[in-house]
Amino acid sequence: MAKPLTANQLLIKKELLARKLQQKASLNITRFLFKEQLAFVDDPAPYSVACCSRRAGKTEGICYDLLREATSKDGITALYLTLSRSNAKKIVWSKLLELNRTLKLNGELNATELSITFPNKSIIYVSGAKDKVSIERFRGLALSLCYIDEAQSFGSFLQELVDDVIAKALFDHNGRLKLTGTPGPIPAGYFYDVCHNPKWSKHKWTMHANPFLLKKGNKLSVEDLILQDCERKGCGIDDPSIRRECFGEWITDLNSLVLRYDRNRNDYRDLPSSASPLQTIIGIDTGFKDSDSISVIGWYDDSPNCYLIDEIVQAKQGWEQLSTQIRALTAKYDPVKTVVDPANGALKWAEDINNRFDLSVEVAEKTRKAEFLELLNGALCASTFKAKHESVFAQDCDKVEWEWNPKTQKRKVSDRFHSDAMDSTLYAFRAAQNWLYKASAVQPAPHTTEWFLKEQRKMEAAAIAAYHRKNDPFHYDDPY
Repeated sequence: MAKPLTANQLLIKKELLARKLQQKASLNITRFLFKEQLAFVDDPAPYSVACCSRRAGKTEGICYDLLREATSKDGITALYLTLSRSNAKKIVWSKLLELNRTLKLNGELNATELSITFPNKSIIYVSGAKDKVSIERFRGLALSLCYIDEAQSFGSFLQELVDDVIAKALFDHNGRLKLTGTPGPIPAGYFYDVCHNPKWSKHKWTMHANPFLLKKGNKLSVEDLILQDCERKGCGIDDPSIRRECFGEWITDLNSLVLRYDRNRNDYRDLPSSASPLQTIIGIDTGFKDSDSISVIGWYDDSPNCYLIDEIVQAKQGWEQLSTQIRALTAKYDPVKTVVDPANGALKWAEDINNRFDLSVEVAEKTRKAEFLELLNGALCASTFKAKHESVFAQDCDKVEWEWNPKTQKRKVSDRFHSDAMDSTLYAFRAAQNWLYKASAVQPAPHTTEWFLKEQRKMEAAAIAAYHRKNDPFHYDDPY
C-alpha cells in the first residue's frame, strides 16, 4: 500500500499539475486563422491597425490572439474594448467562452465583470468605453495586449483613450495596441488619421479573403452576395456604402447618415445679437446603461434659425444628479418648457420633480420620430439649425447610420452606434417654435448676396424633397 503524500509533496503535485495544464493550454493559433488574420495578430509592432470590410473575420482573429496571449504568458492582462459593454458582450464574449470550452483552456469565467482568468494567473477583460468618463477606469491597468474594436464608431475621446490611457498601460510589459474597424461614412476622425499614419503598422483585407464566410452548401460566391445586396438596395457596386462595407474603402457616404450636420454649413461660434429675447427649450433623454443627455435649444422670434446652445451627456447617474443638472439649466436659461422622454420611469420622475422643485417638466412626444428626423435634417440642410462642431451632438451626427432590417424590409437607425445627444436634441427641436418666424415680404435684389443665399436654400430644399419622394422617407422603422 502506497504511503500517503506529505503536505509538501501535495503542493509539488499541485504545482506540476498546474504547469501541465498550462502547457496544454498554450495555444497554437496558426491552424485556425487565414494568412491576413495571422499577419495582423502576429504583427510585433507596438501600434498596429486593421481597416477592413464587414465580415472580414476580424473578431475571430481578435479572440484567438487574446487567448494566445493570456495562455502563453504568466500573470499578464489583456483587454478588449469596443464602444459599449453590451456590444462587447455580443461581439466577442460568447466566442471567447466557446473557444475556452472547446479548446479546454481551463479559464475561470466571471460573467459579472466579463473576465476570464487562466491557471497561470493571466486574465482577459472584455469591456466598453463610450465616453470620456468611462475611459478613466482603465488607467490603473498594466496591459500586455489591448484591442480597440469598431474604432470608427468612437468619438473624439478615442485619441485621449489611446494617448493618455492605453499607451501608458502598455509600459510594464512593452505591450501591443491594435485598432480595428470598418471605414466610417465620413473620411475623418482619429481612426481615419491612424489608418494613414506612417507610425502605425497598417493592415487591410476584405470579406473576399475570408474563406470561412461562405457556409457549407452555399452555392453563392462573395461577389454574388454583394450583387444581391446591391439589387436589394437598388444601387450599383460603386455605391459608397457598398465600397465602405464590402471593400473597406474610405469614401464619403452621406446617404448612410441619419442626420446631415455639416461643419461649414451648421457650425456657429457665438449666438447672434437680436432685439428679440432668446427663447429656449430643454430636451432630456434618460438612461442608465446609456447616458442621460440634456440639450438646450434656443431661438429668436425675428429669425428662422435655432441653435444648440448647451448640452450635458452623463452616464450612470441617479435621478437626484439629473434633477440638479436640470434645475441649474432652468435657472440659467429660463426655458419655455422642458421635455423628457417617457422611458425608464421618467413619467413618475417628471411628476415628482415638478412637485418638489417647482419645475415644469413635460413628457416628450416619441411617436412619428421618422418624420421629425427628416424635419431636423431639412433644417440642417437649409442652415437653419446650428450647433458647435465640438458638441457631442455634432460629433455623433458623423456616426449614426441607417441600416436595413431584413425582417421588416425597412431601414432603421443602426444600433452599432447609439447617440443619446441626438435623441435629447430631437425632443427639444420638436418643441421649438422658430418655425413661426415669418420672413419679410421685401424680396432681395437679384444677384445680391442675399438673393444668392435665398436661391441656394430653395434649390437645396427642392433637392431634398425630390430625394425623399424617390426613396419613400417614411418607409423605415419607427420603434416608437
